[in-house]
Amino acid sequence: MIQQLGLFTLVGAAGFVVDASVLLLLAALGLNIYLARVLSWLAAATFTWWLNRTLTFKDRGMRLLRQWLMFLAANAGGGLINIGCSSLLIAARVSPVLALACGALAGLSWNFLASRRFVFSGQARSRGD
Repeated sequence: MIQQLGLFTLVGAAGFVVDASVLLLLAALGLNIYLARVLSWLAAATFTWWLNRTLTFKDRGMRLLRQWLMFLAANAGGGLINIGCSSLLIAARVSPVLALACGALAGLSWNFLASRRFVFSGQARSRGD
């Protein structure tokens, strides 16, 4: 489980880069920062699902669409924590990237536990983790 948490965290760091890049791009294009925040989370969640599927949990047994939707559902709690925290900090005039980093850290534990338990649980059990 420790190895999975380490990989999950590294994947999350890569997801942070996607999240921040999409957020800054959409904001530069004039999109409302809060709508941009939701869309950037969705882009990052999709990116991290794919990497976690192929690297962290090595789970290719489930259909792609079903697993992606399950990942989004399982990580919705962490996403709400993430978006809520970052939105509060953005409203307090903290830089969007710093606010995003705080939100990502706040939602990390929820996302790992929910992903491991509900999305990739067969792989965790089959490897004895």
